[in-house]
Amino acid sequence: MNRQDISVRKYYVNERMRQVREVTGMDHQTVSYNLFDLQTGSLCGSLNKYCQKNQFIRWVDREATSDEVQMLQHGEAETLFDISNPPAIEILKAEIAMAGTREEVSHTHIAS
Repeated sequence: MNRQDISVRKYYVNERMRQVREVTGMDHQTVSYNLFDLQTGSLCGSLNKYCQKNQFIRWVDREATSDEVQMLQHGEAETLFDISNPPAIEILKAEIAMAGTREEVSHTHIAS
């Protein structure tokens, strides 16, 4: 597979690792993607992982089939960022609050 074959919103498989990457964005050098387990369809880890485009091309064995794409559990990724979902909002608020606390702590150490 070469650089021109990689496209946003397409899915690519690594046979040995039994994983699927959904390309969510890219520029000339970097690819962002979501990673799924090919056997279970589950999201693996966090969303929007990044790697160099040449690393991504070496990782890919082939484009995913339509059957493989359909079995992926996209709902996991959508639930994490669905702001109509109250638990997601509460998690986001807690993360923002914690980030603000860390910011205040770092400024306190600088000022001391």
